[in-house]
Amino acid sequence: MKITKKKVADLDRLDFLPKHIGNHFAQFENYIYKLADNHVAEYKGGYWEFYELSNGGFYMSLASEESFSFENPNNYCSMQQLDSETISIILNLYALSNFSMMLYQKGIDNDKPAIGYHVLRDYAALEHEHASIIMKAID
Repeated sequence: MKITKKKVADLDRLDFLPKHIGNHFAQFENYIYKLADNHVAEYKGGYWEFYELSNGGFYMSLASEESFSFENPNNYCSMQQLDSETISIILNLYALSNFSMMLYQKGIDNDKPAIGYHVLRDYAALEHEHASIIMKAID
């Protein structure tokens, strides 16, 4: 079954992250921005669109027509000329994985980030045109 994406309407933006992350949505949103600052040299802030997936997943995507580079010294990954959606999906996968571990280590019972990781990864691996790039970046 094909996994599709749908942009969230402006009127629904306020409920988007609480729906998908729970009570820690503000920390998650800030974590995405921090990851962008740390791993994307060209990132200087910007407007992010919200997308929901037909498999229950979601992601935030930087609204930009520019190309970006991504670097993660922890897994020796360095990539150039990535579009904003591809870079955003990579950042969301990192954020969901790391955020779920942070909540677990704090003893907070919230499986939404872990589930979100797996369903976004399914979309990225099965449907996204740059699946191989995304999988290499999160390896």
